[in-house]
Amino acid sequence: MAEAPQPGPDRIPAAATSTEARTDGGGEPGQEPSAGRHAASGHHLTRAQWLRLALLAMVITLLGGIVGYVGSSLLPEQYAARAELHYNLAEAKPNELLREDRTLNTQLVVLRSRTILGPVASMNGLTAEELGSKVTALVVEGSEIIQVEVRDSSSARSQQLLEDITARYLARANTTEESPDRESVESQLREVRDSLSTPGLSTERAEVLALREASLLGQLEGFRLAEQDPVNLLTPPYSVSEPVSPRPRFAAATGALTALLLAAAAVALLARRWMGSARTTDPVTSPAPPEAVPRRGRGGARGASVAAPVAADRTASL
Repeated sequence: MAEAPQPGPDRIPAAATSTEARTDGGGEPGQEPSAGRHAASGHHLTRAQWLRLALLAMVITLLGGIVGYVGSSLLPEQYAARAELHYNLAEAKPNELLREDRTLNTQLVVLRSRTILGPVASMNGLTAEELGSKVTALVVEGSEIIQVEVRDSSSARSQQLLEDITARYLARANTTEESPDRESVESQLREVRDSLSTPGLSTERAEVLALREASLLGQLEGFRLAEQDPVNLLTPPYSVSEPVSPRPRFAAATGALTALLLAAAAVALLARRWMGSARTTDPVTSPAPPEAVPRRGRGGARGASVAAPVAADRTASL
């Protein structure tokens, strides 16, 4: 029986060859693995691309600020007149916050109602709706102060409108009706005083009438306090020297901030698109077809590749 030839020193086992094929990334001998090349190259933006993105963001932000400034400057100027009213919540207890809030909010509605604004608008050639769009009223938080503001393209006209509005509101809010209870108290007080002036009045009767008189006087004092004006003009109408709108600087800042947000979104989208384009065109990321790794056959001759059929290997061994 012929002795089977021993594998020579240059015999490379298939398992080792397969292992090398797996460790070298499927490339030629001496070539770096594809994963290593991919990690080394990386899909990052170049310095020139970063500069282009920064320049784009600066241009968009600058244009937004310019558009806001120019657009605001083209709007007509608006002047304001302001006044302050004090509404006395004499009948409300200090801890009745809900009651105070409802009372003051009701006064805001009355102040901007057609009953107040209608006659004023007619005198100044406006409609109630047009005048209502010029009037702003609010309650200073935690107080009984009502601030009223009227805006118009003319400073003098805004003050005149506010004077007419506050005058009509005060006339209506401070209108009181004569209470029938007061007339009754006054009548009883006259009778008591007549009785006190009667000659020969006993001491006990005089004391009773004196107490009755003091009680009626206290009731009259309560009526007098209740009849005081609930609303007072704390600060008379005055004009603001500078226009309240438009405000070009504020508009420019708002436009620049809005444009900056849009620029950030545009830069992020463009950077992502560039990185995706670089990933598609990079040859490292394109998978190469596996190459057959040659191995030494029996007897030192270069045999078939690892990928050769198993039947061919069996024939060679025979």
